[in-house]
Amino acid sequence: MNRKLTRLLWLERLKSVLIVGAVGLVLLLLFIFEIERRSELAKAEYEEVTGTLLHHTRRQDDEGSHTAILTIRLEDGQDITIKARKPSIPAVGSQIRLIKKQTKSGRVTYRLDFFQVKTGAASGS
Repeated sequence: MNRKLTRLLWLERLKSVLIVGAVGLVLLLLFIFEIERRSELAKAEYEEVTGTLLHHTRRQDDEGSHTAILTIRLEDGQDITIKARKPSIPAVGSQIRLIKKQTKSGRVTYRLDFFQVKTGAASGS
């Protein structure tokens, strides 16, 4: 009788451990799947494009720093508006290099090329 009870207790413990292990394995697999899916979406194609600065405006954002709103006409004729946190802004009509980022989902964003050579006089405000 004592051996039978001991055996039943061990079987119940084993069943509990297996259930917890199975749930943990499923959660781990879901986590790995989600990380893989997000890393695929994060992969993007980068391309350097140039455009002409049409208009710029400075404004103060919520954190107190100045943000420049730039309207740029790309070489393909498309007009875009970007936000930039640069201390100096090139003159209107200057050529500006941008980095175009396109994700696999189709989203396209532009940002200023950090290492661009100044091609016009900076306007102060």
